[in-house]
Amino acid sequence: MVLRGGRCGGGRRATTRHRLLTNPVYAGAYVFGRTATRTRVEDGRKVVTHGVARRREDWAVLIRDHHDGYISWYRV
Repeated sequence: MVLRGGRCGGGRRATTRHRLLTNPVYAGAYVFGRTATRTRVEDGRKVVTHGVARRREDWAVLIRDHHDGYISWYRV
């Protein structure tokens, strides 16, 4: 992405923009269960990974139009 002045936008700002534009809360939805925890055994030890993204159809709760959104639902 090229910003004013010909500078490239990236890094932390790009990550923040992406998270904002893909978070359903900003589109007016209430969501629960977007992430999961995975547990596996590696070298005889338990390894837990938090924040593993789930598919939209696997979310526990999704209430569209829960509140006024800042962005369109179709951008999410």
